[in-house]
Amino acid sequence: MTIMKSHASKLSAAIASICLLSGPAWATVTDTEGLNIGDSNTLDFDENSVAIGDHVTATGLGSAAFGDYTIASGENSAAFGYKSEATGNLSVAFNETSKATGSGSAAFNAATEASGMNSAAFGYDSTASGMGSVAFGYDTIASGTYSAAFGYGTTASGKYGISFGEYAQAQAYASMAIGRYNVVSGDTTHWKGEEPLFVIGNGTDAANPNNALTVLKDGRMGINTASPQVELDVRGSVALGYDANDTVQFGGVGTPFNAMQVGQSDIGTSTTQTKQVTITFPNAFNSAPVVMGNIVKDNTSMSSFSVTIQGVTNTEFVATIRRIGNSSSWTYPLKLNWQAYEL
Repeated sequence: MTIMKSHASKLSAAIASICLLSGPAWATVTDTEGLNIGDSNTLDFDENSVAIGDHVTATGLGSAAFGDYTIASGENSAAFGYKSEATGNLSVAFNETSKATGSGSAAFNAATEASGMNSAAFGYDSTASGMGSVAFGYDTIASGTYSAAFGYGTTASGKYGISFGEYAQAQAYASMAIGRYNVVSGDTTHWKGEEPLFVIGNGTDAANPNNALTVLKDGRMGINTASPQVELDVRGSVALGYDANDTVQFGGVGTPFNAMQVGQSDIGTSTTQTKQVTITFPNAFNSAPVVMGNIVKDNTSMSSFSVTIQGVTNTEFVATIRRIGNSSSWTYPLKLNWQAYEL
């Protein structure tokens, strides 16, 4: 090991004095603004840089690299630990193989990477690549602008998105996903009413995702469905109770009933003023229920159409749709929202 000491700066002398370095502990301290301790190190002495360890690189202005094979090339950057890299300006990297490549970024713990501007990654193998993003946990990814991912294998790819849990994914703009293996959908950069705002996933694996709860940006909510068609879309049975008689209030009048089903059925277009369709209940009732319904277009109620319900049995009913005040056909697709109650 070559031992050199020439024109040591106050910084170099101070650190050397504190560490009580002598003899072979010195590698190279040269010029006026740098400190180099170790073997095979690279640094820019004119940039106030510090390199301590073996095969260390500190070439950024005001940079510091500590450990073996560490790199601090960004201005005012710092790298600590084996093969850690702080290449972004004002970045810091801590622990083995961590990388802070974005300006103002920070990577903590093994195999983490913070590549987005002002991003931060914590845990193991977590990645924060979006500007202002944060990733916490194991194998998490926060790639959306100002996004956050927490837990195990979660991803927040939508702008302003947040994900929590196990393999939960927040893809839609400004959405939140919690739980595990939710259905993934949505535009990452734009607000769209028909896309998810809040999702609770309860899927079993990547091949079998499912949403226990889905709330869309336009206010529609679905239980056990990723694409609710009405304000409250329940795919499954519903149990309601208000008093000892299971009475539910409709218009201030108590109505006890035994079962209820709701749905939305396609009506489509018509070449005439009137169209008749037969709707089959998803599950048969014990007796013929009371059925009500209204016509919608793009989930907006259409007051220019009337609905007549007839032919109700425990398995189906017939709906007659009529265009009011106009004898012509309609060329846009319609849907029927219906509710059936067995008393």
